[in-house]
Formats: sequence, C-alpha cells, structure tokens
Amino acid sequence: MVTTASRRIVQRVPALHVLALLAEGRLPRLAPDVDSMGVTGPSRAATLSEVSALTWLLCGPVASPYGVAATWDRFDFHTGTDVREIVHVAGSTRAVCALVTCIADQAKSEGKRAVGVIDVENVAMGNALGRLGATKATRYFWEDRRP
Repeated sequence: MVTTASRRIVQRVPALHVLALLAEGRLPRLAPDVDSMGVTGPSRAATLSEVSALTWLLCGPVASPYGVAATWDRFDFHTGTDVREIVHVAGSTRAVCALVTCIADQAKSEGKRAVGVIDVENVAMGNALGRLGATKATRYFWEDRRP
C-alpha cells in the first residue's frame, strides 16, 4: 500500500478484482473535463490474459475506487532504458493526479522513467500532466490509419 501526498491511498490490486469492478459497473472512467478522445472506431473488451499482464492500482476504497491505473515495465529500445508505461488511467481529476504522481515517484525510485501516450488533441489532459511535471516526448507516436 502506498500513500500519496494528497492523502489518497493508492494500492495494488489483482486483475480479477479490476474485472469484477468492470462487470459491476464500478470501475471509474476518465473525468469528462480531461477526456476529449472518445472511441473513434470499433473496439473490443480486453482478454483476461491482456488484463493480467498489467499491474493495476486503485485510488481510494477498494470496493468503490475514485481512480484506476494500469502499468507495465518494459525496455525502451529507442533510448536503451527501462520505463514504466502507464497504459490506462481513469477516474476523477484528483484521483488521476494521485495515481500518476504515485506511479512516477515509484518509477523514479526504481531507476525507471514513467511514460504514457495521450491523444494530441486531448489538450486538457496534456495540461493536467504538465502541471504534474510531465513534458512532451521528443518522439512521435504514430499509427497506421489505412482502411
């Protein structure tokens, strides 16, 4: 269990607990004021093996959290460094700030960089991350948009 500076408790939970919260409709979503992306195409639910491959953190009570985040550690071949990639973060603005700060602090203490990807048009989330000390990466994330 890890406490953050904002007095919100951030704790690690098993993937099955996250799936149970999702099935019950109690998994937090990203606050509307920082989510401008939405689903732009066909989507699917993650498989159990995909969910289990991530480290899941909840902010607040385990039964009804204010925020949720998923990370994984990997080697970044471009820079030759270890990174902790935030692959999912959602919840209230305050909970997202607590989660991102906690993840970044833990990564730094382990000699890793915290990284993540957001949509370039999601200005509100970019500004929020900037206030937490994040900087824009020096590389572009690209995707194939061919039909």
